[in-house]
Amino acid sequence: MPPPIHDMLSPESPAGRGFAPAAVEAALQRVLRSDPVRASRRSSDFLTFAVAEVLAGRGDRLKERTIAMGALGRGARFDPRVDPSVRVQARRVRAALERYYAGPGAADPLRIELPRGCYAPVFRANDAPRLTVLPAAARPTVIAVLTLTNLTPGGEHDHLAQGFSETLVAALSRCPDCRVAGPLPPGADGGPPPAQHAAAQFLTGSVRARGGALRVSLRVVDPGVGETTWSRIFDYELDAPDPFAIEDDIVAEVAAVLCGHDGVVTVGAAAAPPATAEVAVTRQPAG
Repeated sequence: MPPPIHDMLSPESPAGRGFAPAAVEAALQRVLRSDPVRASRRSSDFLTFAVAEVLAGRGDRLKERTIAMGALGRGARFDPRVDPSVRVQARRVRAALERYYAGPGAADPLRIELPRGCYAPVFRANDAPRLTVLPAAARPTVIAVLTLTNLTPGGEHDHLAQGFSETLVAALSRCPDCRVAGPLPPGADGGPPPAQHAAAQFLTGSVRARGGALRVSLRVVDPGVGETTWSRIFDYELDAPDPFAIEDDIVAEVAAVLCGHDGVVTVGAAAAPPATAEVAVTRQPAG
């Protein structure tokens, strides 16, 4: 476990790109005490180490190997080509930060963020909420999850498409401001089915395997105007040491985006009349 930040900083350390180290450490401690991070020792160690390195002026040196050895206890033989543990943990930390600042940390004066594509955290002042909270009359939002389409030739990996769909339903069902329908069969083009449902948004997408890699493409469609309001592509190796952990990371990130304080489902609900009709859908048991 990395030592406390104040033990890792030199007196000459830069002030966290414009913030005093004490303010950044206070922000870090609030995050570490939160449920999304507190339950994971690795997430805590990852974030503590990465923040300390940035404050010490070494953020540009934060690579997979650096984090693997400094935060995750990997040895000198660590090879990121065969061990995705740092990438997996980065996704978990990023999703945990999004969940924290979408909920209990929404009013924190300073935010810690982990941009996609790098391992160096950034710090920014939380000047004002980025979205006005909807009135109670506009809730709950109804989102329909469509069974992901398997684009792998020969029908291989149908079970992965079904499994992702079921896991997405389970994760979104835990969001307090959402009512979830599905998994539903998609339309002919993979989009919303022709039948009408009282859903403000449809979550749809596909899985496709090629070689040893799997690509999961997800998008949210507003049925009122037929526009895609959010989309994301996730890639991972089929022979990863813990594929279920990677699936959980993807689903957690999607849930954080869709159910967060500035999630697209909430944004879509603000522009549409409140959904009042019930969705008559029987959820399929998880396979």
